[in-house]
Amino acid sequence: MLGEPIRQRRYLTALQRRVPKLPWIDAVVVIGSLAAGRADGASDVDLLICLRTGEFDAAWRQRTELHATGAVLSWDHRVDPAGRAGTHKWLTLDFVLVETLIAEPTSAVRLARPWRLLAGDPAAADRWPARPAISRAEVQARLEPVHPVELAYDVFKQHLRSATTETAGSDDTNA
Repeated sequence: MLGEPIRQRRYLTALQRRVPKLPWIDAVVVIGSLAAGRADGASDVDLLICLRTGEFDAAWRQRTELHATGAVLSWDHRVDPAGRAGTHKWLTLDFVLVETLIAEPTSAVRLARPWRLLAGDPAAADRWPARPAISRAEVQARLEPVHPVELAYDVFKQHLRSATTETAGSDDTNA
């Protein structure tokens, strides 16, 4: 087993403390494996940053404020050409991939279950249209080429999980 998502929770706690200082955020919603209760020590952090209407430009200018525990590297992709949604991703100083979708409710972004409110207005997530979950492959097929760090992180997670499974399956009684 890869253990509990301790580094991921540390980041979420730091972000939760920072959100009240960011006036453009209506709510922060955790999605993906952390929301579903399937996260492990190699999981990434997936978030929907629910913006107040009309605040996309301010949020985009200040998006690095989401780096609550620091960043080694970050990169972006504007999802909505009308300027109401974009992704901001980074690798934290303790090597957690954080993937945020920053969007206004008027964008084309939809919210799939399961999700969990991390901070902000409890009713904010209800303002987002519901949709079925989509796979990472579907998301990547819609975007420009995937950033090399994301590709490497996915491979890294696969190797960690397969090595952990192989180790757990072996009967090493001399340890």
